[in-house]
Amino acid sequence: SVYVKEPPIFDGDFNPNHIESLGGNAILNCEVRGDPSPTIQWSKKGIHIQITNRIRQLHNGSLAIYGTVNEDAGNYKCIATNDAGVVERSVTLTLQSSPVFTVEPMDTIADA
Repeated sequence: SVYVKEPPIFDGDFNPNHIESLGGNAILNCEVRGDPSPTIQWSKKGIHIQITNRIRQLHNGSLAIYGTVNEDAGNYKCIATNDAGVVERSVTLTLQSSPVFTVEPMDTIADA
C-alpha cells in the first residue's frame, strides 16, 4: 500500500483578529491536522515565541497567554510543518484596558 503524506491543513474556526482585555487571558487558535502530525511554532516579528509559565502552547497547537500585558499585543504567526509541507497564518492580538467609568457630579440647583 502507498503511504500518502498529507500536508498541514488548518482546522476549526479561525478569527484573524483577537480582541482581549488587558490583564486577562488570550488564546490564539492554531488547530492543524496533517499526516505525519505537524509541529507548530509561533513567532512574533520574526522571533520564535519563548514558552514560559505565562505563555504556553496547548496540545492542539494554540497559544495561550495568561495575564496579558501591553507588550503581548501585535501580530503573531502560527507556522505548521510536516514532511509534506508548511502552512502559516497570522493572528493579530489587540488588548483593551477595561473601561473606566467616571461619575460626573450632578449640578445641584438651589432654589433661592
